[in-house]
Amino acid sequence: MPGVFRVGPPQGSFRPQSPLDAGVDWVALSFVQRPEDIAEAKKIARGRAAVMAKMEKPQAVEHLAEIIDAADALMVARGDLGVELPLEKVPALQKRMTRAAPRAPASPWWWRRRCSNR
Repeated sequence: MPGVFRVGPPQGSFRPQSPLDAGVDWVALSFVQRPEDIAEAKKIARGRAAVMAKMEKPQAVEHLAEIIDAADALMVARGDLGVELPLEKVPALQKRMTRAAPRAPASPWWWRRRCSNR
């Protein structure tokens, strides 16, 4: 087809680099339902990145305190929760999650680590 070309990996020994090996600061974990989900992600990350729990399933709320303790941060996915729950329940649930989660420190560990590596 004229004007269309395929771009692929270079020939030879091409190995894509893992985002963790590339030095990402955060890994956002989708569909968290249990604190064990966070523990597994942290085991894989081995301290190379902080793990954020993306709260998009109502099942996660049942384990909210444990997930907050296990995760480095929390992201409330209101749109996804609105698909899973009646829309009128989402604002109160969001408020509950954000009030339960601790506030970020003025100088979080990951920022200090990032700045010290430069």
